[in-house]
Amino acid sequence: VKDASLYTHVRSLEDLRGRIALLAADEKTIRIAEATAGRSGKDALVAFANAWREYARQHPGRYMATQTPIQIDPELAARAPGPRRAVELTYGMLRGYGLAEPD
Repeated sequence: VKDASLYTHVRSLEDLRGRIALLAADEKTIRIAEATAGRSGKDALVAFANAWREYARQHPGRYMATQTPIQIDPELAARAPGPRRAVELTYGMLRGYGLAEPD
């Protein structure tokens, strides 16, 4: 692929990194959702942690992309359900522990 052709799809290296991070967040969230479905308490927490760790092991580069602060196009981020869904799953799992905000 020639450089000029690449820039018809992505604006910059930062844009590409943002798109990879959003893709990885979506993939990781799907795995966590599947692992924790129908579980609660400690079982959900263990399944959550195992799914997170397994994704990091299988896709170290993509996982790293989700851990690095980057600038993401707000319109692109708004269309990506992964990050928002990850927060919802985390709160849902932790709700069973009776923690108060901001704990």
